[in-house]
Amino acid sequence: MRKISLTVLVITASLFSTQAYSQKADSLKQEKIKYISKDLSLPEGKAAEVVLILDQYKDAAKKVINDKSLGEDARRAKLETLIDDKNSKLSKIIAGFGGVCYFAAFYYISACLKVACN
Repeated sequence: MRKISLTVLVITASLFSTQAYSQKADSLKQEKIKYISKDLSLPEGKAAEVVLILDQYKDAAKKVINDKSLGEDARRAKLETLIDDKNSKLSKIIAGFGGVCYFAAFYYISACLKVACN
């Protein structure tokens, strides 16, 4: 009986901690969206797209960097392709908003990404 109650207690505690972690990650993502939306004067929907693109780029770049089967030149080529793809996607989002200076916004997003990757 003690083992069963202890097992139930451990499972319950792990479920609560998993849920708390998930909520924290969602909260952080929402803060990023609000921050980018405010700083770039973008609607939250477009800011969410920007965050998604940056997160996808960051995950893909980490995979390329950690892929030990690639040589230095192949790694650089893949990273350059990822950067070009990210920049293309971001430029399509940002270009549609006349109130935002395109180059300033693009530089800002790139700077945010550099900070986030470190």
